[in-house]
Amino acid sequence: MMLIARFSHFCSKTIYSLSSGPGKCAISIVRVSGPATASIVEKLTKTRLPQPRKASLRQIFEEDEVLDKSMLLWFPKPNSFTGEDVVELHVHGSVSVVSGVLSALGKLCRLAHPGEFTKKAFLNGKMNLLQVEGLHDLIESSTTEQRRLALKSLDSDYTFSLYNEWKKTLVNQAALLDASIDFGDVDNIHTSQELYKSLEELICQMQKHLKTYSIIKRVKDGIKHSNVLVAIVGEPNVGKSSLLNRLSRSQSAIVSNIPGTTRDLIEKSLSIGGHLVSLIDTAGIRKLSDCDEIEVEGIRRATHMLKTADVVVHLFTLHNWKDYFSSSLTNDFPSSSGTSFIFVCNKSDLIHDQSTNQLRQFVNSNFRQDAIFISCLTSDGFDTFSSVLEERIKSIAHTSLSDDGLIFTQRQHDAVHEVVSSLRSALSTSDESIQAFELRNALDHLGSLTGVVTSEDILETIFKKFCIGK
Repeated sequence: MMLIARFSHFCSKTIYSLSSGPGKCAISIVRVSGPATASIVEKLTKTRLPQPRKASLRQIFEEDEVLDKSMLLWFPKPNSFTGEDVVELHVHGSVSVVSGVLSALGKLCRLAHPGEFTKKAFLNGKMNLLQVEGLHDLIESSTTEQRRLALKSLDSDYTFSLYNEWKKTLVNQAALLDASIDFGDVDNIHTSQELYKSLEELICQMQKHLKTYSIIKRVKDGIKHSNVLVAIVGEPNVGKSSLLNRLSRSQSAIVSNIPGTTRDLIEKSLSIGGHLVSLIDTAGIRKLSDCDEIEVEGIRRATHMLKTADVVVHLFTLHNWKDYFSSSLTNDFPSSSGTSFIFVCNKSDLIHDQSTNQLRQFVNSNFRQDAIFISCLTSDGFDTFSSVLEERIKSIAHTSLSDDGLIFTQRQHDAVHEVVSSLRSALSTSDESIQAFELRNALDHLGSLTGVVTSEDILETIFKKFCIGK
């Protein structure tokens, strides 16, 4: 009885599924994984398993009826995809053969849940969570760039080693902090300068990788993946549509003196400096109380572009720049992660003798760059503006999939963002106990990237995205 109970327990942990796509085809692949794999497959084939990783021809039976003559591959643990005993049955792909084989297996073990084979691989140390997400993206890829990106994510050795370097730095700083708290009277244990320098360097590295995610996300979402996104943002009647038309050399947007003429995003694809660009004209940003519900939605989309575009051209005039930069809708835009800003004063042909010193000083002191003065009417200043825009686009385009972007999913982005947030919290206080707490939070978020520290809810969310046979 104990032997039967033990075999039944093994069978409940052994799973099967069709791993190839459903429907009629030449060959279908059925995968079995778990502790009872060998005995189950030997019962199906009425013969012993072949040598490991050597393709062998076997008949498959359901009781005394032959279901098919198939090719069988045997992968004993731990040298298999899941880390368990695995058998692959390459059967003829007719509906009747596949359903017959699955029916026979269903009497001996259970059907796999979505992503369960990959989950077994993760739990048995064959993959980390970065590789799991890369595998899912590879299966879901539909374009060349998506495939290349997924393969880069799947081959995560460099990513994993960099995360480990970040972890070592945090562990070292946390240990020094704890020692300083426990043995504060001992000299040279830890200094705040060392902590600040180390954490600031980490934040700088992480911000660099957070910046590349906007490009990677557009590739995965299939949104004009090769384009750099450039948004023109400003108040009504500052010349946003005129600038779009001049850059695109076409009348793409209606130009009018009536405020609120542009109510939605107007997109134009073009080449700037040899790089594909999606140029976006946005609704004029002004007080929402002066707008109807359609214009309010347009303004919401415009402010969203402040956070999502690769390059934002802030367009204003000498007359309205103070109101624009003091607006509650724009006063937090410098903190937008990964976005490059260009500050442009239009209608320079109307300035005449008016002083521009105050505007120049404001932009220089707050954003550490020079304001650019142009006229969409006369083309004055366009050479300077075009040169700066091309340089920004070139910089963004070169931070591409071929470089060292290491954040491939929204989950990874959010985890790194939380690490940065915890590190900034640690830097914002001189209380060592709070700093130690924030470093432990940062370590937890960092551990969730690879699965060293995670929760069952996170795992279920990741693995349920897979098809049943994976």
